[in-house]
Amino acid sequence: GSSTEKTPASLPIKMYCEAMNDTLHYATNERKYMIQKSKAALCPILRQHQHRNFTGTNEVCTFVSNASEPKVKFVIGGFQKGGTTSLQKMLNQHPMLHLPPHEQHFFDEDEHYKLGLDYYESKSCNGIGIDQMCGEKTPKYIFHSKAIDRVLAYNRDMKWILIAREPIARAFSQHRMYLRRGWTRETSFDDLVLLHRDYVTRGFYDDAVEYLLTRIDRNNLLFLVHEEFYYNGTINQNLLPVWKFLGVAPHSIEHELHANGAPDTQKNFTMTPSTASCLAELFASHNENLYFRLLNRTFPVSWSLNHTKRYAEARQSNFGIVDELQL
Repeated sequence: GSSTEKTPASLPIKMYCEAMNDTLHYATNERKYMIQKSKAALCPILRQHQHRNFTGTNEVCTFVSNASEPKVKFVIGGFQKGGTTSLQKMLNQHPMLHLPPHEQHFFDEDEHYKLGLDYYESKSCNGIGIDQMCGEKTPKYIFHSKAIDRVLAYNRDMKWILIAREPIARAFSQHRMYLRRGWTRETSFDDLVLLHRDYVTRGFYDDAVEYLLTRIDRNNLLFLVHEEFYYNGTINQNLLPVWKFLGVAPHSIEHELHANGAPDTQKNFTMTPSTASCLAELFASHNENLYFRLLNRTFPVSWSLNHTKRYAEARQSNFGIVDELQL
């Protein structure tokens, strides 16, 4: 028989922090409600994820480096699943640049931060050559105001490189990563997009960029679009603005395309059209705010609302065109 649809307000939903992967989840005693596939059920819950709260920490950097000036000059600070690992490998092929092979997580994790800036510099710049510029990659920095403030307390002139992927594709790639690493055993993206709050909020790029721009000189930000950087033109052409931003001469590199590629067994996971539609509508205002108001630049075609819906619906049909590039 038919049953009365419950509203989010009638559910015993609470938020709790899961330390293992630092994500926010929704927990409920009526999980069957959370995995309904109708747009009417999904959208009200997804709309609860409207914004990440970015508030200044006013934290004073406790540690003082012995160096006369900061050794780390630039950071690939975001965004998760945007292609940061491939970008890191490309930059490391430039003879004048040095980046450590692993994410440092110094400014976002207290247990690392308390070890001090000398520890950070020795770890980040270990093995640096003469006249090389030191940088690092930790895409989680951009998601935490505390990390942003700590970075800038260390180096007020830090250069930030951000690379952002269309947010539905980003969320889907994050889901695949969680499966690959064993952080979840749920295989349904439609289920997990409701339970993992950060599947959605990590695609609210405008919240993070707006906070960052209140803290830095705009000339210290290079914002790259994943789809344009990896798909349009040649990779060496698309690296020219990066070399210019970092103040190094152009250098031809080998294209590192599949730095964090998903196994072929994960290629056919799908999402339902209702989920795709809800997410496309949810992200639309954030995407417009990012490009038109904050960055004052042309909106990428691949991020348009209609294109995003078609993009996501292709996942539902197993066309295999959405996640060819898993970074």
